[in-house]
Amino acid sequence: MFATIISSGILICLVLWIRHIYQNKLSRLFLYFLWSIPAARLLIFPVVSVPRRMSLISPIRFFIDKISLYWVLHNENAMEFIDIHAFWKSRSIAAVWLSGMAAVLLYHIISFLFLLRKLKKSRELLKKTYDGNLNIYSSEAVNTPFIFGFSIYIPPKFLKDETISSLVISHETSHFLQFDQLWNFVRMTLSVIYWFHPLVWVAIKKSREDSEYSCDEIMTKYMGADEKRQYARLLLEISTGMEFKEKYSFIKADMACSVTSLRIKSLFYERKKHRIQEILISAFLLAVMFLTLNPR
Repeated sequence: MFATIISSGILICLVLWIRHIYQNKLSRLFLYFLWSIPAARLLIFPVVSVPRRMSLISPIRFFIDKISLYWVLHNENAMEFIDIHAFWKSRSIAAVWLSGMAAVLLYHIISFLFLLRKLKKSRELLKKTYDGNLNIYSSEAVNTPFIFGFSIYIPPKFLKDETISSLVISHETSHFLQFDQLWNFVRMTLSVIYWFHPLVWVAIKKSREDSEYSCDEIMTKYMGADEKRQYARLLLEISTGMEFKEKYSFIKADMACSVTSLRIKSLFYERKKHRIQEILISAFLLAVMFLTLNPR
């Protein structure tokens, strides 16, 4: 567990750094993909180990062991401390961890059932899309469009304009095409198992943001400037709940949501393909992941 926490923390910090440096240069879909590496470290590789001489965790453990040994040798209550430490390590810590997991899991289950019940009570089927795999519903119970399972839910106010409703449906379908239902499940699983890890919660939040950036990139890839402005107006209406009817009114508006402001700015950056750079970044993160696996 120690190696997994340290390794995942390093990987999350590296992805955050890469995301910050290259957010206006590299593909947002690629930056979204990078979150799969720390996710794999947390879910798939906790039980995988490498020879001690190959793991970067070994020097960290050696340093901590040296400090612990020095403290034990220079402390009169060393044996008492060792007994207490062993007790907490074997029983109490495990109990707290499992209790936290149960609490977070219960929260997710209750939230899911409450939302499902709320949606079923107030929805109207409009049509099916993407070869009949997605149901599109109109619902007064929601404030913003979102995808839930294999259904898209849209507030009625976004269905008045055919162009706007088309953009909304296309955006939510993009979430479906990049398997965001699966990623939502992965994020939920990580929040349950690693509820105590603050960097995991940061990764969950930022990966959700990158999911939106990625869909924006897919949506606007072949759009002209005017179409991008119309899409930006839609993003602003969704985030603020206000209608902006003038063609360029979103430029003068007070953007209540900073993330939406960044998403709008991101629409107008011209990103070139950097395949070699993307391959090198991926290889670097994978190398860090394997070098920080559990030492044996």
